[in-house]
Amino acid sequence: AVINKLSDGAAAHVPYRDSKLTRVLQNALGGNAKTAIIAAVTPASMHIEETNSTLTFAKRAKNVKNKAQCNEFLSDRAIIFRQRQEIETLKAILGGSRLDCTCSPGSTEGFNF
Repeated sequence: AVINKLSDGAAAHVPYRDSKLTRVLQNALGGNAKTAIIAAVTPASMHIEETNSTLTFAKRAKNVKNKAQCNEFLSDRAIIFRQRQEIETLKAILGGSRLDCTCSPGSTEGFNF
């Protein structure tokens, strides 16, 4: 049921909680992961129903589209360094966009309210 909903693409609710297995595999099935599925089949005629079922599942599973992203874990020092860089960049942008203002503090002359 989960693979059917995920392969639909337009499903609003995916029933991960209907099964312990799909609940455990929630991130792998439809979350932030790149997932590979191997479908094991046999050419033996006595297992034709299982083979067909497996191939049907694999066909549906290949239509599931995940949006995997790299998770980034930074140390406090790296976060502070990155924020300081951003502050310097913003200061440079702000400094370049300053306009000469001849109005006195508290004056609203020249502004449209």
